[in-house]
Amino acid sequence: MVSNPVDSEVVARAGPSVGHGAAAVGFAGALPPQVEFGLPRCYLKAVSETPIPRAYGVLCGVLGTLFVVGGLVLFGAFMASQAPGAAGPIPTGPAGMYFVAFAGCALIGWGGGLIGASRHPETSRILAGFTVFALVLSALYRMVVWLMGDHYVWLGDVSRLEAAVFLLLALGLLWWMPRRTASQGGD
Repeated sequence: MVSNPVDSEVVARAGPSVGHGAAAVGFAGALPPQVEFGLPRCYLKAVSETPIPRAYGVLCGVLGTLFVVGGLVLFGAFMASQAPGAAGPIPTGPAGMYFVAFAGCALIGWGGGLIGASRHPETSRILAGFTVFALVLSALYRMVVWLMGDHYVWLGDVSRLEAAVFLLLALGLLWWMPRRTASQGGD
């Protein structure tokens, strides 16, 4: 007797030939075609289509878009500072603007990778792992800036708010990151 509605749906779809225990797993050739690894394929499909990878893909897409837009803004600020007599919208010298342009180009590339990861979240674990690492480092240096107080006149409490947002984004990526499948060496 099946008490779980999901299990009854699985039994109804797969038929009564679905085995239980070691007999079903041990004799894969004897299983009906709708059964894989001792579990009905419809059950495996239902498990793999959870909303978590969708939320993860949406988060990667939103972050990627924000990174590309931020990179374009930084690169545009560099270009604006190159006009004769222009000071630039960001208060740094020529060397600082060079690094602003570099950061803009890096954000555009990183954002493009995250946008690609949003389309195939199951294959983007490495990119997400490094993104989490970078977000935590960004939060860490913003906390140091806020604690030291040297930039408080210019930034106020913005660095503390940015640190909280970066840590929440990193937590979201970790929380919604798809699990590795058996073909990827996971559980």
